[in-house]
Amino acid sequence: MKRITALKNFIQGLSKKQIIFSCLGILIAGGVVYGFAKGGAAPTLVSAEVGNIEEEVLVTGSTKSSYTVNLGFERSGKVVQAGVEVG
Repeated sequence: MKRITALKNFIQGLSKKQIIFSCLGILIAGGVVYGFAKGGAAPTLVSAEVGNIEEEVLVTGSTKSSYTVNLGFERSGKVVQAGVEVG
């Protein structure tokens, strides 16, 4: 009986705001516990492999350079041979 009286006195000493936030806290905590107890989705484990990732993207449009560079060559000429192979 003393415990019930002490609990009543404690609750009467709380403001409405404190009671509302306490109730919300209890509801949120209960929801979290229920969510974990329900068993939710189990984590999925996968193994990683080393390899190449390829993604093909087909787009149309135009691009614009953020800056331009003017190239000024002192001599003009003709490229006769390039010492590389195609590829």
